[in-house]
Amino acid sequence: MSKIILVRHGQAAASWGEETDPGLSETGRLQAASIQEALTPFVGAAILSSPKARAQETACIALPGIQPSIDTRFTEIPSGDRSLADRGLWLRQVFRQHWSEQERQVKGWREGILNALYEQPDSIIFCHFVVINAVVSVARNDDRVMQCRPDYCSMWEFEVTDQSIRLLKGGKEDESLVL
Repeated sequence: MSKIILVRHGQAAASWGEETDPGLSETGRLQAASIQEALTPFVGAAILSSPKARAQETACIALPGIQPSIDTRFTEIPSGDRSLADRGLWLRQVFRQHWSEQERQVKGWREGILNALYEQPDSIIFCHFVVINAVVSVARNDDRVMQCRPDYCSMWEFEVTDQSIRLLKGGKEDESLVL
């Protein structure tokens, strides 16, 4: 049995539909610093991050002096060859759908996240809005894509055992969409 903490990155300097890999805004850096104390009880766990700059920066600020291992399975949802301008509309459509309705690339991405979690020891993983929704949907046994609205730097605690995921504690949510 492993305890997994998924942490959404801090506020990015640009939106998902504006730039492919923005770092953190000044507000995002402050958000990341604000969770240092909350993560203290979990120090000693494996530290992983999405390869995206905002997730890595959040990890390095929230856990100073610790370099996260990069795990590409925890990156943001793949949007295929869609242009930046088309990604926002596409993602809004995805949020209204079920996981079973998604294209093969998205289904494979979600499966990769779940397989990664089943392999993990106790871990803190810095990731993205839709990654958290993908895991919460399994914990709730609910096929809808939109399960929650993780706020920036919110922490979501899970217990992962032999091919099962249980949500122990949901993180802070925001009423706004990611776009």
